Amino acid sequence: MIDDDKAIMMLEKALEEAQKLLEHTDEFYPFALILHHDSTIKRLEQKCDDDIEESYLMLHDVLIDYVPDHPTTDIVVLVTQTTMPKVIVQEDGIRSSIRIHLEEQSQQTKAIASRYIYVPYQRVTSDIGTPTLHLLNPQAISFPSEFFPKKR
Repeated sequence: MIDDDKAIMMLEKALEEAQKLLEHTDEFYPFALILHHDSTIKRLEQKCDDDIEESYLMLHDVLIDYVPDHPTTDIVVLVTQTTMPKVIVQEDGIRSSIRIHLEEQSQQTKAIASRYIYVPYQRVTSDIGTPTLHLLNPQAISFPSEFFPKKR
């Protein structure tokens, strides 16, 4: 599988899992999916006493330690629920979003190698009263890597 295909597969898995969680609750704890070179996917989460933001920070720190200790790590996605930054809010004004922090080992030769992908969503109730999650167009912001060491 080529690198772009692997990244898309991991984004789809992360988004699917976040969407399932949001269909049952208004909030979810952050989680990470890690793809290794042998195609295994490891799921990590960190829960901190009903504090979702603290859970995210703890999981972020776990990933900073995890990646250097596991050289077979290929792709990391860190998923959380958040409010979209005002600068990228679309015309519809929806700010609720799923944010996917994506880092790929293959991109570490680039100056800006990581991305936050914000997927705005809204809850829609059908005529029979069944709530569903309607995902809108994703928006991306690039930034330097945090988990993988920089390659030259």
